Amino acid sequence: DFTKSVISAPIVKEMLAIMSNNPRSADWYAHFRHILDQFPEQRKLINGDIGDKVKESLVLLSKEAKHWFRNRLQTRFFETGDNYYLGMEFTREYEVWKYKIVDEIVGAAPNAGRLKGTLRAQCDRLWYEACIAVITRGDVYNPSGKFYVPRIWFIPGYTDTKLRKLPEGEAFRIKSDKKQKYEVVVPGSKKVLVRSIEGYVSYLSGDTIVHLESDLTRQPDGNAESRVSI
Repeated sequence: DFTKSVISAPIVKEMLAIMSNNPRSADWYAHFRHILDQFPEQRKLINGDIGDKVKESLVLLSKEAKHWFRNRLQTRFFETGDNYYLGMEFTREYEVWKYKIVDEIVGAAPNAGRLKGTLRAQCDRLWYEACIAVITRGDVYNPSGKFYVPRIWFIPGYTDTKLRKLPEGEAFRIKSDKKQKYEVVVPGSKKVLVRSIEGYVSYLSGDTIVHLESDLTRQPDGNAESRVSI
């Protein structure tokens, strides 16, 4: 049975935890800044840090979530080959919050339709990341199945980490040259066997500084996220 019922309030609580606790909060703060940098016309009219505004609004939302009309949501979670699928509903209250917080962030910035849509999509990514965490801790995937729930990154990493710390299968980019996406084939402390998106296998030093790559659906070249992933 791949259809699971997940209580909605813990999802919002986990969203707040993600935005509050390092190192994940640092990645999310940097991600929101990165998104805003892609819209220079609107950026100069937006004051403050988007991460701070999202975090502050989640404090109140986490309290309200306990009293939402629909306190349980159906989720579909299963794997198909190399892909994992998580499908679920959004509550009406979450949708209202998402539109409200994005409108507050953008304010009166002109020609901001695309920016608003992009920021709402990032809120959805945060929701999904929190939902995965709740599913994992709740042990609802299968009996004792929390060890098999994949760790999925919904945004790229922006904080430095050494390659030797990454587990098998983790995707990353080298900080000094982020053009190419790689994944770990065989972890190691001194040398790590990695594979490029073209399938070339090579060794890199375990001390190589890397940034994690998101795990969302890729474009045909495999190097960039699909524009319709989320």
